[in-house]
Amino acid sequence: MNILVCISNVPDTTSKINFVENDSKFDTNGVQFVINPNDEFGLTKAVWMKESNNANVTVLTVGEQSLSVVPAEQDLLKFYEANRQIFATDEKYRIVILSSKNQSDIDEGKVIWQSNYDLSLLRQVFKSIDRLDIPTGFISTIRLGTLVGPLLRDKVLSLQVGETSETLKTIYGYSIVTLVDKKDRVIPEFKEISEIVLQEYKRQQREEILEELLKDLKRQSDIKINEGYTN
Repeated sequence: MNILVCISNVPDTTSKINFVENDSKFDTNGVQFVINPNDEFGLTKAVWMKESNNANVTVLTVGEQSLSVVPAEQDLLKFYEANRQIFATDEKYRIVILSSKNQSDIDEGKVIWQSNYDLSLLRQVFKSIDRLDIPTGFISTIRLGTLVGPLLRDKVLSLQVGETSETLKTIYGYSIVTLVDKKDRVIPEFKEISEIVLQEYKRQQREEILEELLKDLKRQSDIKINEGYTN
C-alpha cells in the first residue's frame, strides 16, 4: 500500500498576526509556523497505517522552505568532505561495437580490425559487418547498460583500454566490442559543484526534519498494534 499525505504549514494560533505594506502583505517576522492541524491528523493516520499494514508513506508539501537554513560555507565544506563519495562522477567509456549475422565474418574480421581499426577497409572485405549505432563520445556506466544491454555492458567493464573482446552471441547477431578509451570515477572539487552540494545538504536536512516529525507524531499518537487481531 502506498499513501500520499499532503501537508502545509500555518501560523501557530498563539502567534501575533500582523500585516505590512498597507495591510497587503503578511508579516512573517516573529511568527511560529506549525503543521496544519487537519494535515497532522492525516499524517498521524498514515503513520498508523504504515505500522499496521506495512505501507509506504510519502509526504508532500508545497511552499517556501521555511525550515531550511542556508549553512555557512565552512559547514557546507564539512558536509562535502563527509559525503564526498555521493558527488563522484560515474566511470565513462568510449567503445566501438561491430556486429554481423555471420560468425565466421566477425571472427576473421576481428584480425583486420585490430590491425588498423579502419571500418571502411574492414567492410571492403566483409560487407556483412556493421558498426552498432551508438554515441561515439564517452558513455556512463548506467547509460551503457541501457544502450547495449547487460551482456555487452559487462564485457566492456572487463576490458582494458585498447582491448577487443572475443566474439559474443548478441541480439545483433555475432559481435565484438573494443574499449577505445575510459574515464575513471572522479570526485569534483567543492568549488566546481558547490551548488549541487548545497541542494544535497538541503535535501538531507528536510529528510531529517521529516523523520523527527514522524517520530514525534508516533509518540504523541501512542500507536499500538494488536498483532493477534484478524478481520
